[in-house]
Amino acid sequence: MTAFDPTSTAFPLSAELVTLRYEPREVTRDLSLRIPEGSFTIVVGPHACGKSTLLRALSRLLRPAAGHVLLDGKAISQRPAREVARRLGLLPQSPSAPEGITAADLVARGRYPHQGLFRQWSETDATAVARAMRVTGTAALADRQVDEPSGGQRQRVWIAMVLAQETPILLLSEPTTFLDIVHHIELLDILAGLNREGRTVVAVLYDLNHACRYASHLTAMRDGRLIAEGPPREIVIAELLQEVFGLASTIIADPVTGGLIVVPRRPRPMKALLRRFATDYRPHRRLFALDFAWTALGLLSIYLRNAALQAIVTYWGHMLGLKIETEMRRRAFDHLQPLSSGFFDNQKTGHPVARLTKDLEEIGELAHRGPVDVFIAAMTLIGAFVLMLSVYPPLALITALILPLSAIVTLHYGRWMTRAWRAIYGRVAESNARIEENVSGIRAVKAFANEDHERALFARNNRNHLETTLKLYRLMAGSMSLSYCR
Repeated sequence: MTAFDPTSTAFPLSAELVTLRYEPREVTRDLSLRIPEGSFTIVVGPHACGKSTLLRALSRLLRPAAGHVLLDGKAISQRPAREVARRLGLLPQSPSAPEGITAADLVARGRYPHQGLFRQWSETDATAVARAMRVTGTAALADRQVDEPSGGQRQRVWIAMVLAQETPILLLSEPTTFLDIVHHIELLDILAGLNREGRTVVAVLYDLNHACRYASHLTAMRDGRLIAEGPPREIVIAELLQEVFGLASTIIADPVTGGLIVVPRRPRPMKALLRRFATDYRPHRRLFALDFAWTALGLLSIYLRNAALQAIVTYWGHMLGLKIETEMRRRAFDHLQPLSSGFFDNQKTGHPVARLTKDLEEIGELAHRGPVDVFIAAMTLIGAFVLMLSVYPPLALITALILPLSAIVTLHYGRWMTRAWRAIYGRVAESNARIEENVSGIRAVKAFANEDHERALFARNNRNHLETTLKLYRLMAGSMSLSYCR
């Protein structure tokens, strides 16, 4: 491949490794583009891919953060503004005119670069203005203010100003905006005629079929990168349109001009989504991979944290409850041990048996679940309050004001439930005592209370029960943490 010569007249306008940005967003990086002499170059691409930004840099309206824009082999930033204006004519994307100016006065401003201290308005200038307004069909608007006509007529007045400038290079950013289909085609025909006269025309268009029809040199961009450039017949293929626009299409021959026509196809929704994702993913695969890695790491850390937290809370809560239950059994046994057999003659056997079995089991269950439930409720409440505080502080404040009232209502309700529970449980305990009286018998209780070897046997059984249950709770803590994370 032949090296590019910056002084070559074959490329009067070029961008060499330019990086363009609007702080802090970077639009292009190390982009190179060469406009062939006498070409009708059309730049296409999806919205926000950097097309208009590139034209601003080529016209010296935007200074590159890196790289150079060359005009006739010399950095455009080193040329005087008037000299650049005699070589380049620019129609920006959204031009604005001074208030109250007429169409003829606006078009006449295109002659400003050709005037100077010793050369004021001349017949040549008047002829250029008249010709530009006649070509664009705006002569009838000459005496009207620019803001009076419709959007399409106003756009043609701006184009007339660029034509009146009579520069060898024309840069037009979306020149067909606001134009109906008739004026759309008329304008492109005008630009094609100027190109045939020898002018170099560079335009940004969104209509692919018009781009293929009028361009002699087509440039396709995406995400600030130059994807392809060259004659439309050589580069416009279905794969290129898929890569640039994410568009499934069929390319056919134009029966009138012999050029190309792009016929969009209706893809399947899921297939179109996957293709679009693949197209978007390709230029950002490193970023996607990094995001995926961080997301996976974050999910793994949350999983491990929840598993560890659930295991600790489960084991700690059950261990605390088990120790309380074991200690209460020991104290109850130590209290019954020194009592004489006369005590049991006056007591229903089921009462102490029920206290040593059923009641202690209920208290142990409360000790098992109580700390866990309190901890989970407290963490949930704190997390919800922090979330509300970060999303909408007034909502968090209202919730904080309601909490004391909720606590008072809950406290009174708990007291009422406690009284009701005690009344009901008293009846259940009485029934349990009668059942235990019939099942165990007074001799078993007296032997349990008076024989010394029963004391050692109880201590050993109580200790074995504690150790075995602790092992069970360790297994429960691990299994419950995994099920909790799921």
